[in-house]
Amino acid sequence: MRIGINSTEYMRKSALQLFKDIHDTGFDSVNLSFESITEADYEPECFFGFPEVTDERTIDSVLRAKEKYGIRVSALKGLFNTAHPDPEVRDEGIRRFKSLCLAAKIFDTPVITVCSGTRNTQNFMGFSQDNITKEAWETMSDTMKRLADIAERTGITLALEMHLSHIVNTSESARRLLDEIGSKRFKMVYSSADLFLPGSAKQENVRHLLGRAFELFRSDIALVYAGDIMEGDGIEYCGTGDGIVDFVYIARMLRKIGYEGDVMVEKVCGEKKILDAYNHWKASLGISEMF
Repeated sequence: MRIGINSTEYMRKSALQLFKDIHDTGFDSVNLSFESITEADYEPECFFGFPEVTDERTIDSVLRAKEKYGIRVSALKGLFNTAHPDPEVRDEGIRRFKSLCLAAKIFDTPVITVCSGTRNTQNFMGFSQDNITKEAWETMSDTMKRLADIAERTGITLALEMHLSHIVNTSESARRLLDEIGSKRFKMVYSSADLFLPGSAKQENVRHLLGRAFELFRSDIALVYAGDIMEGDGIEYCGTGDGIVDFVYIARMLRKIGYEGDVMVEKVCGEKKILDAYNHWKASLGISEMF
């Protein structure tokens, strides 16, 4: 398993500096968001998490950086509001996604991460009470089918991120969507910190929630996020190894199901904690090999 990191854990910087910092910490790969590099000159919008067009200057800067530092761009962030009530917003997201697929091909990147979105029309990472409606699910599912069709044609794998504020926010709803889409190109991000709902972040629930996701996803896991969460009644993310997530258990389960992909450190709570997160996951891998 390669050890990588989500690029959004860093402050925005040039592609060369970003990839140097990733390399110097010891990471092998990155899940790249274009908001992380200055060359892209992109600020996330209320509907979209990636730019309209990936320009030649941005592509060249990433190619130079990955070649110089030997960092694999294992995934690209392709999040947008797939459940937005306005079809023009969804169509624009799909159009942008096609451009992102071209960039993925240039970078030799096999995976693009997507999300199930929300009926919140102001912030695609925000919650809406309407997320639980049949209409919201059907809108989102239709968008996902269109994205899966593009993925089939381009040879890209989609990996669904679960988010607490989104329509798909449990392992069970994620499994339902995977079955509904029914594409070999539509897979899951196993995101340890996002498996907890408010009230469930208790030590006694950890193994059950982590194990249940493995039971439901198994060979459909295309990417892993190693994030942590504090024990409590709410949701408070924390540096990898500072909370209740059992990373040795995750490492053992990944070996058990034969996972050979990337594990991306995330939600580390600041650049100063990135090295600690890397060391904790690497140590967890080592311990898992002893049993």
